[in-house]
Amino acid sequence: MINFEFSMSTQIIFGRGAQLKVGQLVNPYGKKVLLHYGSDRIEKNGVLEQLISILKGQGIKYRKFGGVKSNPDVELAQQGAKICKEEKIDMILAIGGGSVIDSAKAIAVGSCTEQLIWDIYKNSLKVQEALPIGAVVTIPASASESNAMSVLSNYGTHEKKAFYCRKTLPKFAVLNPEYTVSLSAYNTAVTAIDIFSHAFERYFDLRRDSFLWDSMCESVMKAVIQIAPEIMKKPQDYELRSEMMWAASVAHNNMLGPGGDFASHGLAHVLTAEYGLPHGAALAVIMPAWCRYIIGRHEKKFQTFGRNVWNVDSGEKAIQAFIQFIQKLGLASDFKLAGIKNADINRLASLACEGDALTLGGGIEEIDKRAAAEIYKIANETVA
Repeated sequence: MINFEFSMSTQIIFGRGAQLKVGQLVNPYGKKVLLHYGSDRIEKNGVLEQLISILKGQGIKYRKFGGVKSNPDVELAQQGAKICKEEKIDMILAIGGGSVIDSAKAIAVGSCTEQLIWDIYKNSLKVQEALPIGAVVTIPASASESNAMSVLSNYGTHEKKAFYCRKTLPKFAVLNPEYTVSLSAYNTAVTAIDIFSHAFERYFDLRRDSFLWDSMCESVMKAVIQIAPEIMKKPQDYELRSEMMWAASVAHNNMLGPGGDFASHGLAHVLTAEYGLPHGAALAVIMPAWCRYIIGRHEKKFQTFGRNVWNVDSGEKAIQAFIQFIQKLGLASDFKLAGIKNADINRLASLACEGDALTLGGGIEEIDKRAAAEIYKIANETVA
């Protein structure tokens, strides 16, 4: 087991009625919050109105700021930062999934500086201060509610950048599985793949060398494999939604251990920026192709993956089972099925490995431009 540091400082409130504590959770941080959210789903299902009522009960003022879309936009975040400065916002309450929480993190950073948010993200600049953030999760996937990572898109330049900043770690996260039962089948599917990927990419970091961490990753992956199809059949089932919601947090808040080979994430970010694929949908296309590229040099690890996760007797059968699982959820597992036509493979590879990211991954193998092109080429073919 490698050396590591671990801190889980986000307060988690989980279960039915968890949202009732929002007012008292916000209170220590000030009396005016920015309510940041995405679609009108939380307005239609009454979530926003309920939270506003709870905040009012604690004498907390609010400013609504919606409009976040999948793969949050730096321009919207910059607008949010301007609002926070002008209206003297004390705290940001993100209501939604990873995109909303990531956008809130960008706003929190931009509210406390005169620098442009994109300059901070693109150049990984040091952040001195950020507004405090709280999260009410309605789409479980990224665990952004309990980690210090965020990802932001610049649609003007077709770029997508990940940014790590401990100052944006949410102070608290409210997880009520009842808030997830209105998720569509498609959103349930893409979030399931995202959750799976966070355990998957840690699992394939050979530097970690830990039976315990590998077993924990296997458990999360097996949980997603078992639960996701059942949710498709019974979307209103509280227990199933509970399991998936907690799996999302556990998979990416470092409870599964440090490290990870996140090459698939880097390659998927390019597909999101170029073709507008939701993050989980892009991962569903990339991960099987990454497996095909890697397996020949790491058959032993894939045999273990097959035996312990998919209950099959070879690495190749494991990849086939993975593809079948993706398709069972109604998602595409290659470029053709995803509607990506006439892809410029070399250009995609250059975008994935540009600037500081000359290589991706490294937990099992480093992926340079040549390797990235090979993986995109495999994804461009039928991988079933």
